[in-house]
Amino acid sequence: MVTEGHYAAVKSALQANPSVGLVFGQIEPFGSASPKQLEHERRYFAEAARKAASRRRFGARLAYVGSMLFDNALLVCSASVIRRECVSRIGGFDPAIRLMEDADFHVRAMRECGALFLDRTAIRYRVGSPSLMHSPERTEEQARQELQGRRQMQANYRQKYGALEFYSLALFTRTVLRAF
Repeated sequence: MVTEGHYAAVKSALQANPSVGLVFGQIEPFGSASPKQLEHERRYFAEAARKAASRRRFGARLAYVGSMLFDNALLVCSASVIRRECVSRIGGFDPAIRLMEDADFHVRAMRECGALFLDRTAIRYRVGSPSLMHSPERTEEQARQELQGRRQMQANYRQKYGALEFYSLALFTRTVLRAF
């Protein structure tokens, strides 16, 4: 559920930042999952918001991309608004990626079009159980597909932007960004 005033805030942000293609905000989990699962989701998305806010100081592209490639995802699809031109430019979702396809989509949008984090709740995010994204008791198959999706996303990025950018970004994310 989109929070009141969020679309107005996104519209203002896009108008004020015409070179940015993606705007996203905080995620507030709720739902019928177990209390343990809900608490896990709340901690995960609170940490994602904290990281997104700290990455802003590094610009609209690479710090967000590095976080998405080499750390946990900062957002879910419903928390982002992307300019139509950006979606056309990146070509939409990669159907070859089963899990992590949304992270791959956002990485490509962030890299090509830039991103802006709004430090406000964008959506209330319904969490059920089991959760495909953060199940506390993930199956081996789910873990395998997630790892496969992450590896495919990373391979695609490395192929498109080169090994130098890929490994520099990995080093930057795992050293400098970890300090924030």
